[in-house]
Amino acid sequence: MSNDGGRGRTVSAGSPVGMWMRFYAAGWVHLIAVFFAVGAVFVYLFGLLGLVRLEYDWRECTNWRYGTYERSGPPAFVRLDDSYFPLSAVCHWDDGSTLDHVPAFVNPAVALCIAATITAVAIIVFQNRRERRDMIDDGNGHSG
Repeated sequence: MSNDGGRGRTVSAGSPVGMWMRFYAAGWVHLIAVFFAVGAVFVYLFGLLGLVRLEYDWRECTNWRYGTYERSGPPAFVRLDDSYFPLSAVCHWDDGSTLDHVPAFVNPAVALCIAATITAVAIIVFQNRRERRDMIDDGNGHSG
């Protein structure tokens, strides 16, 4: 049996609750929140590379589609649409073809990292409020 962090209750070391408390007490939830927040930033910055162009729009799109900067004849390039949220750099041609230069995994990965960060922060807030409430209920804390 191990103490649950000063709350006056004992929890079996092998129980899921005991493992969760050791995991939380070690600061892993904080580490997970930071890890996913940093991951979201890095994946977003990687996706921003798809919006960087060194040439005119029509030359970049032609190179992305055909592998060369010089292309004559149909289909003609129409426009390039950029978006920062969600990240996209979509080339349009008059034959209806489109090509997004931002990798397909970027936006779902950013969304997943943000969701994981929000979940970890919610767990931290919930656990801190629970500890504060339990401390007051056990008489170990001072109430106003």
